[in-house]
Amino acid sequence: MKKCFLGILALAVIGGVIYQFYAKSQSVSTTETAVTPSPQQSAQQTPLSKKISATPSAELEQLSQMVRDESQSQEARRKALYTLTQMGPAALPALTAIATAPMPVAISQDPHSADQMRQSFEAGLRVTAIEALDELGIDPNLSSAVKDSMLSVLKTQKHRSLTLLAQISISGIDSGRPGKVKRAIDTLKTEKE
Repeated sequence: MKKCFLGILALAVIGGVIYQFYAKSQSVSTTETAVTPSPQQSAQQTPLSKKISATPSAELEQLSQMVRDESQSQEARRKALYTLTQMGPAALPALTAIATAPMPVAISQDPHSADQMRQSFEAGLRVTAIEALDELGIDPNLSSAVKDSMLSVLKTQKHRSLTLLAQISISGIDSGRPGKVKRAIDTLKTEKE
């Protein structure tokens, strides 16, 4: 059981690092967009930084697909996920799609292999999505939808840490104390230190 909690803690730390890194880079990039980019800079923009000329729901779906697309760079996927976590309740379906996306199968069991590192990255993305969903559940109007999302995670995910986080979220909603995933992760961090 302790091994499982340490695994969750590692995934939570990865998710937290992803979130903090892109929170900082997002504040930097907003000042950069105030300057008119040169034609060379415009050509070098990532797909996320290009203006998406679509409806908000289409933009949400596009960001969700980018996060789930393993052919995209890790940076682009993290940035897209960060953007989704900042979009509030409208992002609930997109975050659910990320949290329920199947984990890639790890071929190598060597913990230092590229395969296992990719597995950790993929799990970190899903942990961040679950944590963002859990935070949305604090709103009483959304707690039922968040619970449905977490039940979907339980049905579709095989990764034990992800299903445990979903169970923690559901128990928080059921007990009238939503947002329990963040508190559980914070407790695990404190215990590890």
